[in-house]
Amino acid sequence: MIWRLRAMAPTLISAALALAAGWLGWRSVLSAARPLGDEHVYLCAFAATRNGLDPYLSCPGFFYLPAFAGLGALAERLLGEPAVRAILRGCILGGSAVVAVIAAAWTRWPARAQFAVAVACMFLPPVAEGIEVGNLSPVVAALTLLALSTWSSLPVLAGLLLGAGLLVKPLAVVVVFAMAAVPGRERRRAWLAVSIAVVLVGLVSWPWRDRLTALPSFAEVQVQAHHRIALVRVLSTFGLRIPPALVAGLVAVLAALAVRWRAPARSEGRVQRVGTVAICASLLATPVVWNHTFVLAFPLLALALAVALRAAREPHAIDRKRSLLDLLLVIIGVLLVLGSNASGDLGLEPLSTVGVLPILLPLLAPSALALYLGTRDHGARADMS
Repeated sequence: MIWRLRAMAPTLISAALALAAGWLGWRSVLSAARPLGDEHVYLCAFAATRNGLDPYLSCPGFFYLPAFAGLGALAERLLGEPAVRAILRGCILGGSAVVAVIAAAWTRWPARAQFAVAVACMFLPPVAEGIEVGNLSPVVAALTLLALSTWSSLPVLAGLLLGAGLLVKPLAVVVVFAMAAVPGRERRRAWLAVSIAVVLVGLVSWPWRDRLTALPSFAEVQVQAHHRIALVRVLSTFGLRIPPALVAGLVAVLAALAVRWRAPARSEGRVQRVGTVAICASLLATPVVWNHTFVLAFPLLALALAVALRAAREPHAIDRKRSLLDLLLVIIGVLLVLGSNASGDLGLEPLSTVGVLPILLPLLAPSALALYLGTRDHGARADMS
């Protein structure tokens, strides 16, 4: 027992530091008396559901599952709106801290360096935007990353986490396909996790099943007027007006193939492969991508930066110039993702071929970093726990 506590000490300290830094840094926002930006949408959906109205018609910008609106309405009826707002903000702060800790752990740096990374993550633009507007992307990212961390060792827990994330916000639907494609001896564990996630979503959504049919048609129409950084918008610039659902399906197929292609022999390698593929595919498949959505990519960014720094500092590097160039490109890729908020200011007008680059580059940067990691033999794989 003592040994386990000692082994967990760095993670617990990282979590405590991230939470403390987040609360101190964002206390004025988290304690605001009025609803934040996206909280208006959530509270509107809760009220609409409580009053028997359709949240998709009553609340513009609500793209979540009807079960989320139903559960929120129940919580609001039992606890009141102020308590629900406090719970939402607490979950966002906690989710951001979890993502920060996982990102720090992926670097495999010494404990003190991981503490610094975890604290720094709490003030990066995607987390800042998520907290300031009260969006639940950090919560979904935390649940998804925890599921991707535990499916090989604790598949039941992973399935519950993944299902909970999908119920909050269907950001990582393609994760289901990536995990289902796991080859080898761990296939049963992956399938168990996926099955539990699907069953959980189905059971919780059952009381509001009559509204599920309205979600796809509503999203197909409204997404064109709301999304900013998204693959569907890039494709439409080139005259390919493909429905978001079809784009997500194609990305899911590619994600499944990527998981199976030259699958690593070691368990750690397979876990990391599924994680990196799932992160990249989720960002490409999601039709509504804002800066706070990229919180999901934090562990991938941290790992790529750590690997590039390690290679550049290697005293016996065969090609030092190549290592330094790789480091520069990795830094550019990380900055493109973190600075993607600027792409949201491009407006909704049609974009030129050159004008689409501010959207395309942040979207492709995580995949480029994943490909870079795939070309590096950086020893032991990062532990995703």
